[in-house]
Amino acid sequence: LPVGLSTIHMDAHGRFRYTYVSPQYCRMLDVDADAVLSNHEILAQRVHPDDLANFRRARERAQRAHDVVDYEVRMIVRGEVLWIRILTTPMSPAPDGSIEWNGLIENISARKQAEAERDRLREQLLQAQKMDVLGQLTGGIAHDFNNILGSVLGFTTLALAKEVPDPQSKLATYLREVEQAALRARDL
Repeated sequence: LPVGLSTIHMDAHGRFRYTYVSPQYCRMLDVDADAVLSNHEILAQRVHPDDLANFRRARERAQRAHDVVDYEVRMIVRGEVLWIRILTTPMSPAPDGSIEWNGLIENISARKQAEAERDRLREQLLQAQKMDVLGQLTGGIAHDFNNILGSVLGFTTLALAKEVPDPQSKLATYLREVEQAALRARDL
């Protein structure tokens, strides 16, 4: 199986102890079966520091609720960060109040990488769509602005040619300034 299997004994006081770990479990987490069976904290020692609180909350939830616990954490195995899904299911309680749990671990790193890549591509698409909308908006504004400038330039040229007889007058000077400013704005 591509998953690791385990059996965990929880006594009536909520203390955990592994009673079985499969060979795949040991390979996946790079642990020795005897070490896991003698030290229930060996799994916690592999948990990424940023996920340790989540890991402990899941264990506490299992101790209280005696219900299926399904969560994902990062673990550090052979110096590499792996995403591991942990699923534990309780069996019927024994007369002494203890419970056996069947556990399953699965390496979901490939799925997490695919999700991260999908999210990255989605973000790129959204960014491209934003840029496209911005380009359409600015293109529309530039087009409207050029139409307005065309009117200003056209009427300024008409006024200079037809309504101002003296090209040295103050009005002619003012209109040439308007024309120059409109030409600079058009070029901009």
